[in-house]
Amino acid sequence: MTSDSPERWRLDARFFLRGGTIVFGIGVVFALVAQLGAGDLRPLNLVLSGLASVMVFLVVCGLLVFVRHPLQALTGLRKAAALAVVFLFAGALSSLVLHALLAVLGIASLPTSSQIAANLAVSGVLAILIGSGFYLYEGMRQRVLESTSRLKEAEFAEKELALARSIQERLLPPTELSGEGYRIAARHLPASFVAGDFFDVFSLPEGGLGLVVADVAGKGVGASLVMASVKAVLPLLATGRTVEETMVALNEKLCDELGRRQFVALAYARYEPEAGDLLLASAGFPDPYVLRQDAPPEPLIVGGPRMPLGLRRAQIYQTTRTALSAGDALLLFSDGLPEAPGSGGEPLGYEALAELLPPLGSEPGIWLDELFARVRQGTASELRDDWTALLLERHS
Repeated sequence: MTSDSPERWRLDARFFLRGGTIVFGIGVVFALVAQLGAGDLRPLNLVLSGLASVMVFLVVCGLLVFVRHPLQALTGLRKAAALAVVFLFAGALSSLVLHALLAVLGIASLPTSSQIAANLAVSGVLAILIGSGFYLYEGMRQRVLESTSRLKEAEFAEKELALARSIQERLLPPTELSGEGYRIAARHLPASFVAGDFFDVFSLPEGGLGLVVADVAGKGVGASLVMASVKAVLPLLATGRTVEETMVALNEKLCDELGRRQFVALAYARYEPEAGDLLLASAGFPDPYVLRQDAPPEPLIVGGPRMPLGLRRAQIYQTTRTALSAGDALLLFSDGLPEAPGSGGEPLGYEALAELLPPLGSEPGIWLDELFARVRQGTASELRDDWTALLLERHS
């Protein structure tokens, strides 16, 4: 017998119709086999046996509903024994009620004491067979229905996540951009269906470009929604504001909108393509690298407080300035790259990442593809965090 509790059954009209039909057929077959063995076939007895089985079924359902709470505390053999007693009592009670009803209707006379004893025994065994079989059947049917429901829910959730990822990808700018005096490429590998990392490139009304790479705390749909909000509002806040003022305004807005333990690590750079000047602010983000021909990577470090956005109000963010000559590049990247675990579980590290940077000379997109391939070779195959990088090259 199963340990599934009867309160999981839905005792509606369909349940009684299905169960009544099944047990009526069982009763008819049971009587048919008995009568064929005795060589005395009586159609009325077949019908009466089917009706008796239906009565047993109804009494069993009633008793199970009545004793469902005590049965919940039982498991294993104790529960099986308790159910057998319930079914046996249901069979005996059904037999007595049926004989009394037939006698009242004049269909049959009251049985003798020996016949009553025999009928009680037969009804009890029949009740145990019917009750146990139907109990197991309903438990199995319920598990199948629940399994099917879970599969449908999982399929629906997967479709929703796929849609969310598709929308998120459409929110990001093209991965290859170029203009007068610059070339930009970006690469973005999410660790799950939807990512918390993002990048953006936007033109400023007063001239120049805004470059952003950010990492929203957490993963999944919640982080992606924060990402979409930051991406939408940052170009608006940057209009008419300095880099420092933009960071302060964005921090205040996120302090109003984000919940506890939510924050955004972000690097925001303003680049003037004509002069090659670049102004960078950082809020809890890895230091980017300035890459020059025949020179080691140079970390571009921003001084002052660098607390991630959305954690504390009234933060002041400083900037640092650099100039890119023709052929120089700036690499912005999220911490998923230097913190990617190696074969032993230890993070790759910033020094090792700097050693993996390819030499300049190729197209920015090809350069980033090679960088990601090098990092993959030295780290675990499964991403534990998003990988995002943006390369800005000053092009003559």
